[in-house]
Amino acid sequence: MKKFTLLFLMLMAFGVSASFAQTNNDSISIVKVFGGHKFEKSGIELTMNQISGIVDANPDARRQMRLANTDEIFSSAFAYSGGFCLGIALAEVIMGKADEATLILSGIGVGMAAIGIGLGSLADSHVVKAANIYNMHLGDKSNHEGANLSFGFTPGGIGLTLSF
Repeated sequence: MKKFTLLFLMLMAFGVSASFAQTNNDSISIVKVFGGHKFEKSGIELTMNQISGIVDANPDARRQMRLANTDEIFSSAFAYSGGFCLGIALAEVIMGKADEATLILSGIGVGMAAIGIGLGSLADSHVVKAANIYNMHLGDKSNHEGANLSFGFTPGGIGLTLSF
């Protein structure tokens, strides 16, 4: 009986100290798709803002997300401006008013759109880096640091005490 009691107490002590029932260690899964990556957590597809909120606790990942947001803003500005220039050039060609200025405008539009696509790709790579940094540091967190399980005196006699 004494061996059983000792074994039971030891199993309780190790079992409670190793349980992580309330930790949420879901990693961000990264799936390569045409034109970039798709990010999911617990089967739910994430947007850039959601990823930014998730990785905000890690300073390195937060820095990568800030770079990604900056690149995304400039990517959109260049891509929309390039598309606008191309649209004007195409409209002039359709209306029959094409000249040398139309050719220059279409070249500017193609160049701006290419810069926008490049910056979009750079932003995507920064988000991938942020998700990888977040995933790498998931195991570093410990939610049971303040808990202490001990065997000692309790108000009802002798027993196990769990203090937070």
